[in-house]
Amino acid sequence: MGTQSPGTMKNTDLLLGAALMRLLEKKSFKKITVNDICREAMVSRSAFYQHFEDKYKLLSCCLEQALRIQGDQIKNMPLQKALDRMLTGIQENQKMLYNMFRAELDQELMDIFRDAFQRSVREWLEELSAKGVRLSAPVPALTAFLAGGLAGMTVDWIRENYKTPKEEMAACQCALLMKTMGDEPEEK
Repeated sequence: MGTQSPGTMKNTDLLLGAALMRLLEKKSFKKITVNDICREAMVSRSAFYQHFEDKYKLLSCCLEQALRIQGDQIKNMPLQKALDRMLTGIQENQKMLYNMFRAELDQELMDIFRDAFQRSVREWLEELSAKGVRLSAPVPALTAFLAGGLAGMTVDWIRENYKTPKEEMAACQCALLMKTMGDEPEEK
């Protein structure tokens, strides 16, 4: 097996991720195969498996990257405004996300979505703790609880085809987060 330069490896990751996102615009995640992704990316199966264990690991990488970018954009926003911006991003990619979750909910897919939220929630809680805010539970426990709740609410919102207005969903998520923290929701 030959070695690839870091630039080539990153390029292959980007090609595979972009291919998966394009395929999710057309069909459900469950129906997408590694062969479909490779064909769309014009990358060999062996190259795929040099980079990712399976399509779930590729999706996890794509979601982490998207949330990292969005997290940087909303970092200094008030909580409700940040949640609103996150939900706006989800609506902007609604076809792709609906195709991820439209069939019976795959536990591995739900775990990936929840795990993607955990990094942002953990960072937020650590910042609050550093500012002297008394948390209602240790950071790891509170992170798991809040990330699971946010992910579950958001997936249900997606699967219900965004029935609840985005602003109302953001306000509800904000209120629940703040009540769990023991504080009142912040001003808009």
